[in-house]
Formats: sequence, structure tokens, C-alpha cells
Amino acid sequence: MRFRNFLAVAAVLPVLAPGTTNAAEIIPHQAIYRLNLKALNVDGWADSSSGVMDVSVSRDCFHFGYDRRLEFDIVYTDERVTHLVIEDRLRESVGGRHFWFWSRTTLNGRTVGIIAGEANRPEAGSVVEVKEEVVEMAKVEDETDKDAQGSEETQEAVAEKAAAEEAAREAEEKTKKQKEVRFLGVNVRYDWPEEQQIEVPQNVIFPFGALRQQLDRLAKGELAPELPVFDGSSSEGAFRAIYRPAPMTEVAKRPVPDGDAELLNTPAWRYTTQYVLIDGDDPRPARTETSKVHKNGIVSETIIDFGLFTVEGSLAWVKGLELPSCN
Repeated sequence: MRFRNFLAVAAVLPVLAPGTTNAAEIIPHQAIYRLNLKALNVDGWADSSSGVMDVSVSRDCFHFGYDRRLEFDIVYTDERVTHLVIEDRLRESVGGRHFWFWSRTTLNGRTVGIIAGEANRPEAGSVVEVKEEVVEMAKVEDETDKDAQGSEETQEAVAEKAAAEEAAREAEEKTKKQKEVRFLGVNVRYDWPEEQQIEVPQNVIFPFGALRQQLDRLAKGELAPELPVFDGSSSEGAFRAIYRPAPMTEVAKRPVPDGDAELLNTPAWRYTTQYVLIDGDDPRPARTETSKVHKNGIVSETIIDFGLFTVEGSLAWVKGLELPSCN
């Protein structure tokens, strides 16, 4: 078998393989964030705004879980109102093989988007044969001399001989030919908004795997510039998650969150992530987020760009949850 781009893939796989033994520990926790309007990117003026985001990060012996409910209100000076609610539920297997996603967005009480489905990574080294295009050879009529006096029997004998030679030649080529294969990609099945199946690149990782890898890199003093990530937020496939350092916000006295505030006594890094569709025609990011992330996976600050407006969230309350006891 001939493996297309085998050396390139072999070089990438060890770096991107999820569930490595040195992966960062993301602790289970619950968190509440206060949201404020940071920027308004549509015509008009905001008279008031407020919001809250509830996040739960869970972990059992087999899965990571992420549940979020974000609710935000803007009242404009002309009395228009925007009431946004986003709900997400994500489940990712600890080894990074399986991923389930569900998300719903409502605007002023009307559902404007639902996306749901699952993604499954094939067994390591799984390949599929590349189907080559079959080209039907045109039939070529033999030119015959109008004056030639060939009998019907002679023409049939010549045709039979030519067919036998062609069959022998095809059999020889088939024997010599090597099968061309490629690595099987990650299979994604969407159940909503419509049923469909797609294949995304085999080296994509899921959200928890991406966060663990990034935390590992940051602990070593570097920020991974880019990772291929599938998070289920788009029906068009996976993203290039592009990471850039962001300066720490200079706040003289940021309020200490209620609950287990000591969980924030760890190293922390602030960076911006732009999500650009891998197979998209638009080079602009589908969304952009800036977060201050602690070594244990807790986010204490976040800025989320929704396009029409941008919100800023600060951690108001956090509570650590017990880690599972697994053999």
C-alpha cells in the first residue's frame, strides 16, 4: 500500500494526539460570570445592558462535560430591546475519541439557531482506499481500405486476438498497480438543523483536548499558534483556532469572586482565539474570544465577540467540584 503524505501525517500525529499522559488537569467546577457590554457594532446607542453566564465543567471517569447558559439584555435609547440567550451542552470522551454537541440560540424569545450531533474519531491508522476516476476509452473504428477484400471470418479473428491482448495487458497492469489510500478523517453526524454526515481532517481535536494542549504549552512558556479544532458550533465543519497573546488587563482592584476564590491562585495566561473555518471561503474568523485562563482550566475573564456586539465577563462566583476516583 502507498500511504499519501505518510511522513507529514506521522510528524503531526504525536503533537496533536489527545489524551496524552502529560496533559493538564482541568478541574471540575461551577462558575457564574457578570456580563457587561464592551462594544456595540450596530447603529444606535445602548441605554442599559446586563447579563449573566452560568458555566459548569464536569468530569467523570469517561467524559468531560461543559454546560453553559448565557443570557444578555440590551435596552437601546430608542426603546428597542435585544434579549439573547445561548445554551450549550458538550460532552467529550476523556481519550478524545468521541464528542457530542448541542447548542440553541434564541433572540427576543425566538429560536434563531439549533445545532446538534456527534463526532467520532476512527481507530488509529484507519485508512480508506482512494477511488480513482474511471475513464472509458473511446472506441476507435479501424480504417479499412475500400478496395480491400477482407472476409468476415478474418475480421472476427483479428478482433478476438486484439481483445485477448487487451485483457492480458489489463490483467498485468492490475497486478502491478498498488492501491492508494488515505487516512480516514473524523466522522461528524449532524442531527440538527438537518441530518447530514461530513468528514473533517483526521488531525482535528475537540475542545477539551485543545484546552489541555494549550495549557501544557503555556506551562512550558509558549503559546501554540494554531490548532485544528472541531467544537460543533458550525454545520460547515472544523476550525483553525488561531491563538495570539493578549496583554493582561490593568485593573487596580478587581473584585475577588465569591466561593472558592483560592482556585485562582495559580499561574494564568490571557490570549485571543480566532476561529476560522478550515474549508470556508471566508478568511475572516467566525468568532473571536479573549480569555484569561488559569492552569486548572478556570476562566476568570472573558471577552466574546458576537458580531453585532461584544460582551465582557468577569468571574463573580466559583466552586470546585470533586474529581472522580477512577481505576
